[in-house]
Amino acid sequence: MKVCHSDSADVFANLALEDLLLDGADDFAPILLLYVDKPCVVIGKNQVPWRECATVRLRADGVPLARRISGGGTVYHDEGNLNYSFIVPRNSYSQDEIFATILRALDSLGIEAHAGANNGLFIGERKFSGTAFCYRRRHVLHHGTLLVSTDLDKLRRYCAPALPQISTRAIASKPASVMNLSEVRTDLDAEILSDAILSEIPNEVLFVPDPAPIQKRASELRAWEFLWGHSPAFEIQIGAATLRIEHGHIAAAPFPELRGLPFDRGALREKLPIIGKEAADFFQSLEMLEF
Repeated sequence: MKVCHSDSADVFANLALEDLLLDGADDFAPILLLYVDKPCVVIGKNQVPWRECATVRLRADGVPLARRISGGGTVYHDEGNLNYSFIVPRNSYSQDEIFATILRALDSLGIEAHAGANNGLFIGERKFSGTAFCYRRRHVLHHGTLLVSTDLDKLRRYCAPALPQISTRAIASKPASVMNLSEVRTDLDAEILSDAILSEIPNEVLFVPDPAPIQKRASELRAWEFLWGHSPAFEIQIGAATLRIEHGHIAAAPFPELRGLPFDRGALREKLPIIGKEAADFFQSLEMLEF
């Protein structure tokens, strides 16, 4: 199996690398990608960011929000979190085998864990790893987080919904009681855990990717159209009025001046001088919400 250690801590670069490896899996797979990000929040492909995370807090603190190519729920990354991504052929993929690889690595470090609900990994009742999947042509991406020494206060602060009252059919995160692996082994860090995982994989071959396409793909993942505009449709009640948002834009509103505008505080604020007073008053009510 080829192994790629990303030397970037930029979530967009690492998600772009993951996407490109999956896209070129005929040449690369099977491969294991390992990386650590600076603080960020990552939502699933089919999630509504305003319902999944504290968007205002993220902006205020300069913490990036990213959308990945796989399904599943929202996760928090920081330097205390190791991310792993297995890309393997469909005809040889076994979810249980990959979980077993991670669990054997933990066992070698004196940590007894098990697979549990919603494809998570647990110690007792508490979760330390979430998992998501993406199937593309002949290959599968199976990736997950491993909380080693993550700032759990920030995880809870940022992974709180900005607009919990949203009505949508989009995938919702399933909250769980979380923990760090360092609670069990105090000297553990991402490097030690990474080495333990690699010790469970035979025929390791280091893989070094081309940086140019990664940068291009990363810019696409940063784009408003993907991060916000890819959101599934949802509705939100403002007083007696209902807003419907499709592809990140206001599709239905009580005032025609608002229709077609991005559901974005800054973009809406720019329109205040040219919209009617009633629409402006309605927006002031909307702006009281933290989105």
